[in-house]
Amino acid sequence: MPPLRPIYAGEVVVVEVAPHWLAIAGPLTAAVLVVGVAVGLDVGFPRTSVDLHWVEALAAAVPLTWFVVRFVRWRRTSLVITSVRLVGRSGVVTRREWEIPLAEIERVDAVQPFLQRLVGAGWIELTLTGGRGVRIVEDVRKPEVVQRVVSRRIPPPAPDRRPE
Repeated sequence: MPPLRPIYAGEVVVVEVAPHWLAIAGPLTAAVLVVGVAVGLDVGFPRTSVDLHWVEALAAAVPLTWFVVRFVRWRRTSLVITSVRLVGRSGVVTRREWEIPLAEIERVDAVQPFLQRLVGAGWIELTLTGGRGVRIVEDVRKPEVVQRVVSRRIPPPAPDRRPE
């Protein structure tokens, strides 16, 4: 993915994080299992008809295609933290990019279920100011580190200036 171009004066890219490999674990497992079964059937029953081999090939092509599509999408996705904003970029054919200014983030939470914690995966929940809801960023590598980086860069809230 091309480097992010700063659009604000003095903006610096702090960190760019690729999604965790766990995002492609399901398609990879399915592809390996189906190809393994197809090869096992070919070896176990060598004298089957050509039509049956075509059926096996088509059955193996579905999870392989799923894996290839997810792998390319995984490689083309990133989360970029700059000194001013948080940017999510993804897309193979069409490019999608979203951004949240750090000043609009009220709170950052890292969520890691037990099994994902073992491999360093999880997601972050961004609570936005003004009651605009929560933005969830999934498949984050080392979400507790990303949480700390974002939290340290969130500007402090402006003091309330109420007339006395």
